[in-house]
Amino acid sequence: MARIRRPWGWYHVIAQGKQWKIKLLYLKAWHRTSLQRHQSRTELWIGLAGQAYAYCPASTDGTFRRLAVGDDPLWIGRREPHLLDGGGQGGLLLELQQGTCRERDIKRLSDDYGRASHARP
Repeated sequence: MARIRRPWGWYHVIAQGKQWKIKLLYLKAWHRTSLQRHQSRTELWIGLAGQAYAYCPASTDGTFRRLAVGDDPLWIGRREPHLLDGGGQGGLLLELQQGTCRERDIKRLSDDYGRASHARP
């Protein structure tokens, strides 16, 4: 599968099964994903290169957490709001999804690129 370009960078699906998906994500410096949540899946993020920042208000004190090579992976539960920020350097991450792994499951709560909306059908 080819790289899927987004305003914040790109992702590439490495492998997938019925209830799981593995993605490679690249966050551009000074860009971030939407603040979003998923009803039907959990995610695990692992920093591979550079560094990014993760915001997960339901699982932390509401501040950004650095996600870089060698840092502990970050687990995102179902329905937990979260976003990734490329900071000043950008970062390459591995994302492991478990559950119903469809892009349609994204509910954007806010977005720098005008994509915030209710969950898509």
